[in-house]
Amino acid sequence: MGSRISFANVPAQYSEDMSSAPKLISEVVRQKNTQKDENNEPIIELIIHNNRAALREISELPISLNLQLLDATGTRSHSRQTDQHFSSTNFSFLVNRFDLESLSIYLAKTECRLTTLILRDCSMDSSALAELANGLEKNKSVRNVDLSNNLVRRPGVHGLNTYDGLKRFCEVLSTSTNLIQVNLENCRLRDGGANLLYEALKTNQHLRSLDLGNNIISADHPIWGDTRTIGSPMPPLT
Repeated sequence: MGSRISFANVPAQYSEDMSSAPKLISEVVRQKNTQKDENNEPIIELIIHNNRAALREISELPISLNLQLLDATGTRSHSRQTDQHFSSTNFSFLVNRFDLESLSIYLAKTECRLTTLILRDCSMDSSALAELANGLEKNKSVRNVDLSNNLVRRPGVHGLNTYDGLKRFCEVLSTSTNLIQVNLENCRLRDGGANLLYEALKTNQHLRSLDLGNNIISADHPIWGDTRTIGSPMPPLT
């Protein structure tokens, strides 16, 4: 792709019939000419709301691009590839690890300059969160991650493997030195998920805020005692 991309003539609208996914990325990139970084380079934001094809081609972007924000809000999966844990067609529209492999590769690149990652309301399943964590583990630039309104656990399961993806994410969070804000609002987290996050907070001294609002976490859970936790505990049952 590289030098063939022109950001000076980005169409305002995009159609899935236009072209291949790599070209779609160039068509939806928005260059913020009014903002530049300390090196006087234009700051780039990539807005690909509900554009799974583009999300799957993120690693094709030239790494020289000063991409600092990626917003893939509302992405839905239409792939027949599903995580091996799921056999029910009821969950065929969940964004899974296959959909985030390219993003994980991009995050792991040492030249990555992304600082804000927004994957809000993407119907992410547990495998997608684990794949994202793999990329974040090697990333040194991302500071803000918004994963609100996602499932982040295996759907319909309340056993030992319910939070496999969150467990992997917490392993990365516990040692991260660059993440400062994580948003997990309305992710259907219960006390089991809160336990994993609480353990991660014990060893992470760099995180400034963890949003856990609108989850199903008990009011007496110790995670609410951490001053970095944002949100309200589950109201008592009457």
